[in-house]
Amino acid sequence: MKKSLFPLSSLVLLSLVTAACSTAEKDVKQITDFSFWSAFNTLNVMQDQIVPEKNELDLSIDATRGEVESIQLMITPGADAKRFTISVSDFKSKSGETIDKENIDILVERYIKTIVPSVANPLTAEMFPGYYPDALIPYEKYVKKQENSLYEGENQGIWFNVNIPSDAKPGTYEATITVKIDGGVKDIPFALKVYDLSMTEEMHQMTYYGLWYDYFKRAIHIPLTDSTYENYYWFLAKKRCTPGDLPLSCYRFAGGLPSASQWAEEVVKYAKSNIIPSYNLPCNYVNDPTYGNIVDKEYLEEILAALIEKNIALWDEGDHVDLFRKLYIYAWRATDEPLDNEHEHLRIKKCDKIIVDAKAKLAERLNDYPELKKSFVAIRDVITVSPTLSGFIGDDETGGVQTWCPLVNFFDIDGFKDIMEERKSNPNRVNGEDFWWYNCVSPENPYPSYQVDDNLISSRVMHWMKKDYGVSGNLFWCVNFWRKCVDYSTGLYTDRDVWEDPESFEGVNGDGYLIYPGADYGLDEPIGTLRLESIREGSEDYECLFLFEKEIENINKTHSKSYESDKILRHFYDAIGYGTIPNSSKDFDEQYDIASTFKSNRSELLSLLEKMTNDPESSFDELDGYMKEESDI
Repeated sequence: MKKSLFPLSSLVLLSLVTAACSTAEKDVKQITDFSFWSAFNTLNVMQDQIVPEKNELDLSIDATRGEVESIQLMITPGADAKRFTISVSDFKSKSGETIDKENIDILVERYIKTIVPSVANPLTAEMFPGYYPDALIPYEKYVKKQENSLYEGENQGIWFNVNIPSDAKPGTYEATITVKIDGGVKDIPFALKVYDLSMTEEMHQMTYYGLWYDYFKRAIHIPLTDSTYENYYWFLAKKRCTPGDLPLSCYRFAGGLPSASQWAEEVVKYAKSNIIPSYNLPCNYVNDPTYGNIVDKEYLEEILAALIEKNIALWDEGDHVDLFRKLYIYAWRATDEPLDNEHEHLRIKKCDKIIVDAKAKLAERLNDYPELKKSFVAIRDVITVSPTLSGFIGDDETGGVQTWCPLVNFFDIDGFKDIMEERKSNPNRVNGEDFWWYNCVSPENPYPSYQVDDNLISSRVMHWMKKDYGVSGNLFWCVNFWRKCVDYSTGLYTDRDVWEDPESFEGVNGDGYLIYPGADYGLDEPIGTLRLESIREGSEDYECLFLFEKEIENINKTHSKSYESDKILRHFYDAIGYGTIPNSSKDFDEQYDIASTFKSNRSELLSLLEKMTNDPESSFDELDGYMKEESDI
């Protein structure tokens, strides 16, 4: 239930904030009638949400070199305002180091109205109908459209992304955010702590975020440029949400399949890019009288052969790029969400057998290139199904699922981790089996989702859970589903205004889209969302957990220790959820506390990792404590 917008506690908070932040000159008009407060980057604050009682105006973030860290400034108006402006200074440390303000992105939150909750009876989220922050509009574009007004009783969130340079010196930095509202001025301190750690540019998990290029013409009301497809692709890649399908010129305009040789030529730059973790192989499909729709064997062999030929040529020229290491096959038109019946079991096994046989047939061409051959043989075949459906289990002789990609909630089934270990060690598979996980309308709260009205922390901690479970890839069906499914059973779809209608499916808010058409703000790239930023933040957390495991291996090797990453990290995993259900709440004040705890938990991990990396011996007492903590449970 919403409370009145300005309780006594908010007025007290406002006076404290004003006293703490009165850095503007005395002769400058101070802002009154407006409350300024901060929100963690794991909170989506509704437009009519009151200031939480425990909140302070604390714009402070912790980050590593090379990552992007974010926070929100909330403005709660007690009166209408015609115009507001935001600016920020350089970050400076006491030792004289500077992080230029050009590294700070200012994004204005645009709200979207939900009519029906995504979940009728949510367990750990409010999901009130109303206005949720979603799109993040670049500040300059927001001002250019003259949308920078404020209205009494309507929160306005400002999202700051701080891009930490890879060569930033560790330490504490300070900047100032200046807010001007109808002539009044407010200066707000902005603090940044940079740890002596470096975020990896390379991602260590594969991804398939479905970017449907054919939807551009439907939703973007300007002629497409030669760069539009690539701009959307790279925008998402830089957010660590890499699309599965590449925006290659050989087929993006003409439609249909690329020629094998041209695809092999154009894929090279993506294979060489550090920020691209993976890409999907194009597949053709044929109708088999026995099995139905299956993978086209001839086209598969043709495109794999072209890749082999191209990779050998590159190596012979001294360019040791590996075109296969990031490659997977998600033949969704033939293998997506198969039903659990005998015909489907046989069809899925047939498709996988085509892939297994194609690799076996062509692998010999790489005998003189053992590193490439190893990557080629290990190409994953991803199927959106769970190993609890035993009819899909197989081997290299019969075919079957090689990479299982069930919905996230399947991982909470009793004994699922044991099933995972059994499948990963399948001796009848050249490379065992693998696990990704999947979101597509389901699951819903309390399981993590990308829905607009779910708690934002849900999409963030999903990546911690993924690391905990040993999941190597993430599949999300579509990031730009800008239409509306009226009747899935009959395939009835209609157009919709994504700025006004969040329902991609009836009663499902935000699923299937993480971006908005940028052309509506004069951009030849997409408009991002809070949910997209949350996923990016979670992906960076995943890399910190990856680095943690590597440092434990180094410490054990160089200092003759026997620390176990899983046991130590259990302390941190348990602080963010249970199984694949995040810690969350239907009460906003409690959710604020959970967000605060998450931030502290992450900072604790970064502090420990910093010691492990730069002065390992100083971390031993803490590591011993975490090991004992787990042993005592």
